[in-house]
Amino acid sequence: MQPLQTYVHQGAVHCLSASATGTVLLSGSTRGSLCIWDAQVGDHIQLRDLRDTRETVFNRYIEEYLTAQFTPDERYIIASGTRRDRHLWDYDESDCKVVPPPIKIFDILKGDVVADLEGHLEEVFCIQLYREFGDHGPWMMMSCSQDGTVILWRFAANGTAFHCAIKERVIPLEALDVEQLDVHYVGVTPNELNGESYIATWCALLPATGARYAVVSVDTGLCVLDLRAGRVIAKFPALFTAVCDAFVVMDDIEQPDERYFHLVVHGVEALSGEGRSAEQIRLNRCLVCRLYPPGKDGDSWHLETELELMHPTDYVSNVWPCRIAAVSGQWVAAGTELGTVCIWDLSTGGRHLRTLCGSHDTKSCVRDVLVHPQFPWFYSCADDGTIQVWSAAVEDRVMKESNAAGSTHVASERSEM
Repeated sequence: MQPLQTYVHQGAVHCLSASATGTVLLSGSTRGSLCIWDAQVGDHIQLRDLRDTRETVFNRYIEEYLTAQFTPDERYIIASGTRRDRHLWDYDESDCKVVPPPIKIFDILKGDVVADLEGHLEEVFCIQLYREFGDHGPWMMMSCSQDGTVILWRFAANGTAFHCAIKERVIPLEALDVEQLDVHYVGVTPNELNGESYIATWCALLPATGARYAVVSVDTGLCVLDLRAGRVIAKFPALFTAVCDAFVVMDDIEQPDERYFHLVVHGVEALSGEGRSAEQIRLNRCLVCRLYPPGKDGDSWHLETELELMHPTDYVSNVWPCRIAAVSGQWVAAGTELGTVCIWDLSTGGRHLRTLCGSHDTKSCVRDVLVHPQFPWFYSCADDGTIQVWSAAVEDRVMKESNAAGSTHVASERSEM
């Protein structure tokens, strides 16, 4: 299957986001550019290319946008990522030195930056907007960074105006204890893991908790935050041997005898050896997990792995940051470093459905995959600067046909018996 459309955005495209109404799409690149696209029609015409015009004048910083979101009123864009100083050189990385990046608020109509939110000391990987206390509370924002902190921000006018925000709370994250290894993964020893980096790569609220609890991917695993108490209350290390990169909270399942949150988690694996002879400790995979909250006082949070989504040859994704997409109970999509997107069918126990090969360069890493909130489209973006639009309706049809074929095959086998 070929993509419906392919669009070019200057620089490697690391993040995609849709507005709440689904009318416009946002993409952010490592060349300091934020592009707005019309997402109401199949042509996806570029409406605007936003840049911090101050950088054009002073020409000191290199902005690399790794995360970007529309505000709920669709008047502003909030974006951040990596900032490099052209006047400072990092000899270890052979690149311009990374300096504390602000979270920028752009006015879409004026095209200017109206606020710089200072707080994080290193790369900002994720920003999420949410309502305090649930669906009707004031608007807040949560951001996480390589500096090992989650910062909670309150928007102006008690959370009703998005042109500026104040830092309300900084939550330092505990390094995940590498001695708490999952016994399922035999052969992985603590010295193969780095449990002291405090890298926080993704964050999201848990639904139906009154905006009290959030999950953060930290180092090699996940942790649960109590946002009101401002601390880590549960941690699940060693899901991966290098970095637990991102996750999607698919849904909140409540049954008479149990309640849990369904998560899909992406990560990368450590290498054994050095140079070209280095090999991954494990095959790349995405994990479908169940996160159980405490059922009663005295109980603890509990995480169980339900499925491992992988493919021995097609799914090669050992680069981060990379994001995934999922439709609850249907399918999961994850990009690879081969310029492709792998699809797994959740309705058949996580079977690999297909690998989408479009026009992304085969040596380019797919960084983000996004499902349109209204129309049957999903998107992928990559380091080669391209954005592809795919038809999710085609995937749904293929899954139904595949499931029907599987049912027919089973029925014929039973009749022969």
